[in-house]
Amino acid sequence: MTISEMHTAFEMELDKTNGLSYPSFESIEIDYWLNKAQKKFMRDTLHGTPTNPTNIGNSFKNIDALQTLVEEGAVTTTTSTNFQNGGQGAIPSDYAEAITARIRGNGLQAAWYNMHRITSENAYNLYKTPVNDPYIEEVYYYIEDDVLFYIYDLSNTDFAPSVDTVELIYYRLPVEVAIAGTDSELPLQTHDLIVSIAVNLAIESIEAPRYQTYTQVTKDTL
Repeated sequence: MTISEMHTAFEMELDKTNGLSYPSFESIEIDYWLNKAQKKFMRDTLHGTPTNPTNIGNSFKNIDALQTLVEEGAVTTTTSTNFQNGGQGAIPSDYAEAITARIRGNGLQAAWYNMHRITSENAYNLYKTPVNDPYIEEVYYYIEDDVLFYIYDLSNTDFAPSVDTVELIYYRLPVEVAIAGTDSELPLQTHDLIVSIAVNLAIESIEAPRYQTYTQVTKDTL
């Protein structure tokens, strides 16, 4: 659908759901709910919902629809001043959710290593400090407050004298739609669902909590 067609579908579905009992929405308001719906569609596809946490039945089809949002970007890194075997870098501004990450050092082989994602709570047991000298077999990373943190084995000569490149493969946020002429970049087969989500969110905003949709709450809220 074009953005104009999505607006028309939104208005028709709103009327079909509740007759003419709701006020009409301005174009800028419909844009707002469609953009909220795109993000909710993405979040629910990746994380499930409270009533269907694994998103069984839709996950493969919907995840395939998100392939247009997959990006690969370099993370500008700096060595951590707090830990000997760690570093960090700002993630891309359009970041939504990590898929995978890899790292390469400035050593003789300069090989690429896939990094394993962990939680920040588990990370501190892996950092080398004056009172903690962990044995690390893999390279780990976690993301917190728009920063990617990585942890590696100091004895690995590929990371001597320093880390060269960190690359993050991730889902980016979808481009926001606008009635002025910006269509949804998500595949056509998702548009009906996005419109339905937008209508439900709009109704919820008017009638909450009597009419309530389910919104997944995650650490990486989109």
